Amino acid sequence: QEEEEEEEEEKEEEKEKEEEEDDDEEEREEEEEEMECKDLGVNILADLSPEIHINGIVRAAYAFLSNVRVAFRHMDKEMFRNIYVTYRGGS
Repeated sequence: QEEEEEEEEEKEEEKEKEEEEDDDEEEREEEEEEMECKDLGVNILADLSPEIHINGIVRAAYAFLSNVRVAFRHMDKEMFRNIYVTYRGGS
């Protein structure tokens, strides 16, 4: 019976630690959000790291490519280039 009680106590302690870790992670995410701003279309963090801006650009590029793949299962390089240039506004 003592062993069962000890096991239950250990489980409760582990659960409390996990909850504390989750809370800490949420606090860090909130702090990062507070330390982020957007200026002239560029996401800037307090430490001037370009990480969040680059991640956003990469995410948008993958979303675009995914949509193109779904819409056009069979396309050659020329068709892809035309679609890409048209989508990007010729840039």
